[in-house]
Amino acid sequence: MKRLLLFFLIFYAQGVLAQEENEYKEYSYTEFFRLIDQEKDSVFRLSDALIKFNPDTDQRFKERVSFENDSLYNKSELIVVDKHVELNNVQFLARLYNGENVAYADGVIRFVQFQKKLILNDVISVLISNCIFSDGFELNTLNCEREGLNDETSSYIMIRYSSFNDGFRFFKNCYKSLDYKGYFLMEHNEFSSQSENSRFSLTLLNSKSAQIRNNNIFSKNTAQLHFSQISDAFNLENNLIDLNDPYLHLEKIDASLNLKSNTFSSTVKFEIDELTEKDEVEWEQFKGKLVHADSYAILVWNEMKKLHFNLLPEEREEFSNLYLDSVRYYNRSIYANEISIKGLFFKYFKNKYDTESANEVYLELKDFETKRLEVLHQQNPGFRSYFKWKVNQFLKLFSDYGTEPSKAIVFSLYVIIAFALIYLFFPNSWDSHGKNRIVDRYSFFFKYLQRNAGMHEVYLEEKKNELLGYDEFKSLITQSEKSVPRFFSATALPLYQWAISGTQLSAKILSKVDILKGTWEDLPAGQKAWKSFLLVGGFLIALVYDLLIKVLNALMLSINTFTTLGFGEIPIKGLPRYLAIIQGFIGWFMLTIFSVSLISQLLN
Repeated sequence: MKRLLLFFLIFYAQGVLAQEENEYKEYSYTEFFRLIDQEKDSVFRLSDALIKFNPDTDQRFKERVSFENDSLYNKSELIVVDKHVELNNVQFLARLYNGENVAYADGVIRFVQFQKKLILNDVISVLISNCIFSDGFELNTLNCEREGLNDETSSYIMIRYSSFNDGFRFFKNCYKSLDYKGYFLMEHNEFSSQSENSRFSLTLLNSKSAQIRNNNIFSKNTAQLHFSQISDAFNLENNLIDLNDPYLHLEKIDASLNLKSNTFSSTVKFEIDELTEKDEVEWEQFKGKLVHADSYAILVWNEMKKLHFNLLPEEREEFSNLYLDSVRYYNRSIYANEISIKGLFFKYFKNKYDTESANEVYLELKDFETKRLEVLHQQNPGFRSYFKWKVNQFLKLFSDYGTEPSKAIVFSLYVIIAFALIYLFFPNSWDSHGKNRIVDRYSFFFKYLQRNAGMHEVYLEEKKNELLGYDEFKSLITQSEKSVPRFFSATALPLYQWAISGTQLSAKILSKVDILKGTWEDLPAGQKAWKSFLLVGGFLIALVYDLLIKVLNALMLSINTFTTLGFGEIPIKGLPRYLAIIQGFIGWFMLTIFSVSLISQLLN
């Protein structure tokens, strides 16, 4: 009998509790804030209530919803709440609808300053706009099933144009509610976590859509953004995320992913299942800042256990630097995870035919591999490990690992010019005058200034040995004119004229520009000043011409050697002869890599 009575009491108590769970107290928005104001205690608590919009009394809580902020904080309208507020299973029933060319929302907590912390437990519906949270904000929801509240208007969380000055914690997990269709919008907010105990945390699991855009998020402590099972749309765009140790987890995102134009001030601990062609992702926001989240988190967790969970911000930063500079290169499994997360982005951009972004990711992948090769060489020194490491370094310098063929051309030009400078100071068979070119130029001007002869006469005298052979050829033509067929003399004479035409033309030009008309000593004193100016100018022009010819010879020799054309004979002697062999090997190696890089880019 006692057992039966006990069973009846338990059954009755459960029924009463179940009945109470389904009974909600109802208040208008005006009544809700009046309750807070009338509370005598420093803490206001309310449970199991519905806050409904009353058109007659709640016009202050109606807002025009647009992409731009229609109004800033209006001090005359601002409601100041000076109490700690804790709400349990309190649902703010709002209504979103379209008016003429604009959307409206009835039931918005707007223009309210919460001077102390606001805690929302098991709240699945609330619209917040233009509010100030001076002492932190928390939303914790584990159960999204509410009888009579399963329509879309009652499962909408919107946070807009508000400031959170001492931490923000949002945790909403609706994994038990498989048919839950929740919407989440967070835009144009300012989040600041200055104190050691405050931090930023945003976790949203199982929702129809998530829109996070145009927010400024700052925190000195570890911060987490975790999203899972988003079915319709996910947008994380144009946010400034200045976090000390940010985690970004994206898992089971069936929705189209929009991840663009965000700015991360530090390394991002990132985790995602996959990227598909329907997603829109930009690499620039992660460039040089991507770390595999799980690998890093496991090591942090182990380190925290060693320190009894007291990992201060400066210790965390020191550990983060250690992980970035050392751990992820030395640990094989962590290295594999780091490569895989970058490889995921590389594959995504390749499938999207975004070659520019794919090359940037590939460049970071190869930099990571090069650092790993350096570590392997340190652990096991040898020629093979050293060669692999240095070849990777060279490929980065020469062509960005084959992604930038034009860089290879520029680097090749540097090598050609460097060797040309060496060849410039050594004689070669291509430069017949060699180092005597300048000496011969001085000798010519000394003769011209001291002899009573024209410049062209001195020039022809220096060309005498060269012309002598042609004169002998002309005498042979004249002597043989009657003893050979007419064809030979008729064709040989024009050939002679053509052979000496260059010398005759130069002599004729020199005769026209000759200004001395005698020796330098015989010039009147009044003419020496301006004629010396002209003579020195002419000498310098000739000297520049000689240097230019010598530079061109050295440059052509370097190009010939670099491109390994060759003529069976290296046209230089001494030490440069051996340098030319080295340059030929460098040229063969670099041109081969250039060809492979160019073909690779053409195939892409």
